[in-house]
Amino acid sequence: MVIIARDTKKMTANDSVIVAAIQDNSFRKIMYPREKFGNSLDFEYVYITCEDEYNEILKLRHQAYSLAGKTPQGATYLDMKDQFDRDAVIVAAKSRGEIAGSVRIMFPNSGTMTEHGRFVEYPKEFPPVVQVAEVSRLCVAPKFSGGGIIYGLMTSMFIPALTNGRRYIFSGAAGKLLNFYEKCGGQRTGIKYQNTDLAGLVHELMLWDIFDLVTAKNIDAKHWKKLLSKILAFIVENKFFPLNEQELSKIEEYKNLGLLKT
Repeated sequence: MVIIARDTKKMTANDSVIVAAIQDNSFRKIMYPREKFGNSLDFEYVYITCEDEYNEILKLRHQAYSLAGKTPQGATYLDMKDQFDRDAVIVAAKSRGEIAGSVRIMFPNSGTMTEHGRFVEYPKEFPPVVQVAEVSRLCVAPKFSGGGIIYGLMTSMFIPALTNGRRYIFSGAAGKLLNFYEKCGGQRTGIKYQNTDLAGLVHELMLWDIFDLVTAKNIDAKHWKKLLSKILAFIVENKFFPLNEQELSKIEEYKNLGLLKT
C-alpha cells in the first residue's frame, strides 16, 4: 500500500540561518577521533561547518538527484535545501578537498515532526522517537560512484547517532538503494510513501538497530566488515551497549573469518 504525502507544501529555509545552526548545534557531541575512523580509500569524512561547504552540498544533491530523475523540471540547486538541514549533522565525504558525497543525520524529539513525517505517520511499532536518528539525503557525485564511498557515508551515520543516545536509525529508500540498505542490515518495514521532494518516487521506510548490526545480526560478514572495520573498536571501548559473552563471541567469529583486521 502506498501512503500519499499528507503535506505536499514545499518547505524552505534561509541559508544563513541554516549555516549558523550547523556551526552551533548544541546537540552535536564529540564525533569519534579522526584516527579512529581515518580515511576510507581516498575519502575523508567531515562535518560541514560553513556556507561555502553547504552550497557545495546543495549542488551535489542537485547533480545526483537530477541524474537519477528525482528532481522536478526546472529545479536548481537552491531547491535542494529544506528546513531540516538547519537542525541536522551534515557529513561530507571529501577527496582531495572536493566534496564527493554527503548524508545528513537528524535527532528528532517527542512532539517534533520528522522529515519523513511529512509523508507518513511515525510508525507505532518503531522505537520511541527519542531513541532514533533520522537519516536522509544520502548522495554521491557520479564521478565518485563505486569505490566504497557509500559504505563510508553509512558508517558516518552510526557514531553521531550513538554519541547522541540513539540506538536506532530510520530512513527511506527506493530502487537499488533499498536493496543495498537491506544488505547492510536495514530492515524493510513495508511502509511505503510517495516522496514529493524527489519527483514523487515511491520510497519504503527502513530501520536499523545499531546493536544488532554490531553483534552481526541480519548482515553477512562481507558487509559487516565494510561498515564496521573502522569504528568497531571505538564502539566497544565506549561501551555504547552491554555485550554478553555470546555477543562478544559472535563478533570474534566475524573477526576470525579473516575479513577484519584489528
